[in-house]
Amino acid sequence: MRFLRFGDENRPVVLLIHGFGITWRMWEPVIRALSEEHCVLVAVLDGMDEDRTSEFVSVRKASEEMIREVQERDGGRLFVLVGSSLGGTIAMDILAGGGLQIDRVLIDGAPLCAHHPLYVRSAVAFSQWRSRRIVRGNRFILNLIGRAVTPDNHREIVRAAGIMSDRTMDRVMTSAFSYSLPDTVSPGDTRVAYWYGSAEKKMLIRSIEEIRRVLPQVRIREFPGYGHGELCLHHPDVFVRELRCFLKDEPCPPAGAGSQEEERKGTWISGQSPSPQNWNRNGPRILQ
Repeated sequence: MRFLRFGDENRPVVLLIHGFGITWRMWEPVIRALSEEHCVLVAVLDGMDEDRTSEFVSVRKASEEMIREVQERDGGRLFVLVGSSLGGTIAMDILAGGGLQIDRVLIDGAPLCAHHPLYVRSAVAFSQWRSRRIVRGNRFILNLIGRAVTPDNHREIVRAAGIMSDRTMDRVMTSAFSYSLPDTVSPGDTRVAYWYGSAEKKMLIRSIEEIRRVLPQVRIREFPGYGHGELCLHHPDVFVRELRCFLKDEPCPPAGAGSQEEERKGTWISGQSPSPQNWNRNGPRILQ
């Protein structure tokens, strides 16, 4: 696995782990936003690396390689660990491994519970079918993707489809959808947040319940109207803004009345929320 670093290596380290079916470049808006004040470490997942032929093996192998990189280069310390989808599953396995000191962990829409074998096999078959049609330029599939991501991310999804082998897709789906969050996760003082879009809630409901069971202090947040990965891939400006607030333990002020961002604020579902008494009346609300 390759690792890319941006910014001053003497500053607090932010590790970004991208999702399945896209390259590391999905994080470019986040890299631009954070690299002036942080060392941004980006993991380039095997099987989705445009510069090196490789195959994805498993969630566990990926997490072990990332732990080793941070231990050897950064003294085993991370300021923030961020993972989207597959990257979020890997991030939780890193936290469960207990080999690093991590101040904050942000998970965006990651599967965290084992699925039925038939579901896993259908996910493998669908991902392979979809990837082949992307490579062949199927207009329906490409237009469907284009509605949920930025043009830059659309390009990276097409790029990744041309890179990934059937073996990589099989291993990703099998490993991610067979993963179970260990009962032994002990985050210590690590602040953990789990974000998801309301349009993907049915797919993630068991994962949400599982992380709430294992980590009762987790901050679970729903973003109304967003689908899987849409917060990162379609609204990176919103994601960056919300991420900055998470890093500072501050509520995000409204983006402006009537704007799309204002209409799609997140809602805190459970866990400890930062300084609700200081929030603007139009900001996210606590559900008791």
